[in-house]
Amino acid sequence: MEKPFELAYTELKKGCFPEELSFRTTAEIKPLEGVIGQERAVKAFDFGLAVKMKGYNIYMAGPSGTGKTTYARNSTEKLAQTEPVPYDWCYVYNFQNPRSPLALRFEPGQGKQFKEDMAELVQLFKTELQKAFRAEDYETQKNTLEHSFDEKRDALMAEMSAVAEQYSFQVKTTNAGVFFMPVVEGKAVGEDEYDDLSEDIKNKIEKNSQMVQEKAGSIMRELRDMDKESKRQTDQLDYKTGMFAIGHHVNAVQEKYQEYERVISYINAVQEDVLENISQFVEEEEDGEDSLASLLPMLGKKPAEDVTLKYKVNLIVDHSDSKGAPIVVTFNPTYNNLVGEVEYDSEFGNLTTDFMKIKGGLFHKANGGYLLVQAQDILSTPQAWEALRRVMKTREINMDSIREQLGAVVAPTLKP
Repeated sequence: MEKPFELAYTELKKGCFPEELSFRTTAEIKPLEGVIGQERAVKAFDFGLAVKMKGYNIYMAGPSGTGKTTYARNSTEKLAQTEPVPYDWCYVYNFQNPRSPLALRFEPGQGKQFKEDMAELVQLFKTELQKAFRAEDYETQKNTLEHSFDEKRDALMAEMSAVAEQYSFQVKTTNAGVFFMPVVEGKAVGEDEYDDLSEDIKNKIEKNSQMVQEKAGSIMRELRDMDKESKRQTDQLDYKTGMFAIGHHVNAVQEKYQEYERVISYINAVQEDVLENISQFVEEEEDGEDSLASLLPMLGKKPAEDVTLKYKVNLIVDHSDSKGAPIVVTFNPTYNNLVGEVEYDSEFGNLTTDFMKIKGGLFHKANGGYLLVQAQDILSTPQAWEALRRVMKTREINMDSIREQLGAVVAPTLKP
């Protein structure tokens, strides 16, 4: 039998000496690509990345610490760099249904540009409308129009007064409208004095009142129709003046985004809303000091409402600086982090919100790219798995509040 070979204790240790290494620091070494001993898994993952059909997603399983997440991220980043940058997304005010803000999409970088263009356009609205409605030409046209209707109104009022006088009545005009006061012995009789009159005089007044109402009725109808026509022609003048002031600015923006049909429709809606609410841009009267606020300064004054808020643009996805498709990795896939949320302000105990308080989620950021998430995290977070499954199935992101799903809605909600 052969005698065993004896080893010295120094031969039982593998020595590693710095002078034998071919590098100075590990920064000079290329990191290992792939996963050790998982060739089939690597091929399967690469194959899965190449599949772009709806319903195909990748699930990776294996022992913790083997580099699954790192490999998935690195491999996806290489592919994403070769893929197109996805759309920018904005939310804007919906003039038809304010509770359902409109989503607009743009080529990368144009969303940010559109936001700036709309802000500049609104500033032009303010300056150009102020200028147009303070011009001498507008004042002349408006005064001529008002003078014309004032003459007609005065003629009708004179005719009505003549009719009333025939039946011993006097015409009185107040903010509430036109009414007739009986005249007895050359003196107008009020409600208090009327009770002291004799029954014969009262009967005569009642009879004459019916006659006056019948004969003056047609004149009053003419007055109402004329007031309506006066308002219509004044509104028409304001619309024409406003359109002349801002129309060419609006056309310039529309021409810039002419390939986006939804954007053109939105800008048209903005223009119509501005022209229908010109007074908000022209009349800027200072409100007197609020008596309650002066007595209780601690309450302060409620800030004035921003009339231009609904013309702003909420840019929730901006790819102006992106290269390739986005990759989003999350270790905290809560429901609100995934689908986004609508924030609220509290005003004296009341919750308020608007489309500018919509905040995009990870689905918005990963749209057109890749979302990497730990399965255990998303399955153990309330409502998260249902949200992910619903988005993959419907290809839509519905930002329903989790409170609403649990039946605990306590504030006005938006449906973006």
